[in-house]
Amino acid sequence: MTIRTNHDHGQHYRPRMACLKKVEALVVQMQDRKTGIKMQEQKLVITTIPHAMTGQDIHAWIVNRLKVTAEEALAFGTMLVAYGYIYPLQNHKKLVLNPDANLYRFQTPYFWPAQNGRWTT
Repeated sequence: MTIRTNHDHGQHYRPRMACLKKVEALVVQMQDRKTGIKMQEQKLVITTIPHAMTGQDIHAWIVNRLKVTAEEALAFGTMLVAYGYIYPLQNHKKLVLNPDANLYRFQTPYFWPAQNGRWTT
């Protein structure tokens, strides 16, 4: 019996990584100050949260930028939240994009799934 210490992800690994890199490039575009999502200080109860955006702004940007339907934009936005590119500030346990006044922020790129070659061996 041979125990392999070198993990070869093979073809199952590469397509997923290519897809994540494309998603991350789009998230970088979302953060652009000129063409990206409008981020500003938002009031939440008694605190002020810097660089926050609403679910409505995220949803509208995806619809306009990708030229997709509202349902497709909602599904893509929910995927961004589920994968951790965007995180909700108000309802931490529900990892979906709500196209309303709920507040969201971008996650630090270090924690994105495909950053810094952390998944390569």
